[in-house]
Amino acid sequence: MKAAVFTPPGELATCDSQPVLKILVLYQEFQCGLRAMQIYRRLHHDWHGDFAFQLDLWSSEILEIPHLKDQMSRQFRDADMILLGLRGDRPVSERLLDWMEGQTSG
Repeated sequence: MKAAVFTPPGELATCDSQPVLKILVLYQEFQCGLRAMQIYRRLHHDWHGDFAFQLDLWSSEILEIPHLKDQMSRQFRDADMILLGLRGDRPVSERLLDWMEGQTSG
C-alpha cells in the first residue's frame, strides 16, 4: 500500500509510480471541515492503489486575507477535485459563491 503524498501549500507533488490526485478541501466551519475530511479519507481508502494524493485544506475565512486568498485561488484552479464542507441548514455566503464563480469562469 502506498502512503499519501502530503505537500506544503504551493509545492508540487511528484510520485514516480502513480498519478497524483490533487484534492482541495474548502470548508465554512470546523465541523464542516471534519465532515469533508471524512469524505477525503474514504476516497483515499478506496483509491489508495490508483493514486498518490496531494491534499490542500482551506477555511473559507481565508478569503479575508489577500495574500492567502491568492494562494488558495491557485490551488483551487489546480485541483483535480474540490470537496466543499458547507452547512446544509443555511445559505452559502455571497462572498464565497462570488469567489468560487470567479475561479471557474474563463
